[in-house]
Amino acid sequence: MFWRNIKTRDESSCEACTGVLETLEHIFSTCPRALVIWQTTEIEISANEHRFPWFLGKEFSLPSNVWLDIILLILWHIWKGRNALIFDHKLMTATDVLRRVTHDLDAWSCRYRRHKMDLKRWRDFINSRCNS
Repeated sequence: MFWRNIKTRDESSCEACTGVLETLEHIFSTCPRALVIWQTTEIEISANEHRFPWFLGKEFSLPSNVWLDIILLILWHIWKGRNALIFDHKLMTATDVLRRVTHDLDAWSCRYRRHKMDLKRWRDFINSRCNS
């Protein structure tokens, strides 16, 4: 959190990547832990693209009306995985992160009454990546 003046530069290394400055770009795009998640889902991401989530995941022929919610949920769980490592000393795998995404999709499906089937298609897509 060097960029927020919360920690010194020496204290701001990624917990998983020794000697690498923890930046938002690193957390969401270039950290090997995040890259595995994007590779598992086959969502293409480049540096700093996390800042523009509306560009991520457009390559799929999956329903677009819930797509941005899915991408934001993946980003949220990457962040939560980072926090689990820092605060709980628990290393979450890409499968763990994506299973938490599908769990939240199940828990929140009632909020998508009109788009329940579209949400299910995305959920099934992510779940299939966890099991392959």
